[in-house]
Amino acid sequence: MKIATALVCLLLLTACGHRWGSDQYADSAEAKRALASTKKLCQDYAQEMQALNYGFNRYSRVDQPLEDMANTMHNWVEDQSRQDLFTSCMQDHGWKRY
Repeated sequence: MKIATALVCLLLLTACGHRWGSDQYADSAEAKRALASTKKLCQDYAQEMQALNYGFNRYSRVDQPLEDMANTMHNWVEDQSRQDLFTSCMQDHGWKRY
């Protein structure tokens, strides 16, 4: 459980450190609207392409270290795959990560 908590914290900190920008928009209000729209589109795409596998227990309440580690690793790979799909989608729509 400690490993899972540490991974979640690491992923949250990593996600908070990035900003998206695009040279396509001169108006900041228009850029914000376009960013929100593109983020939603890409989140939906990533979720559709790499849906959560609920066959694996995301939050184990039973102390089974080997099973918990396998679940944690599977969930991390699944989350990373989804993040990669999201990032690719954003870049395909002209957004850059800073």
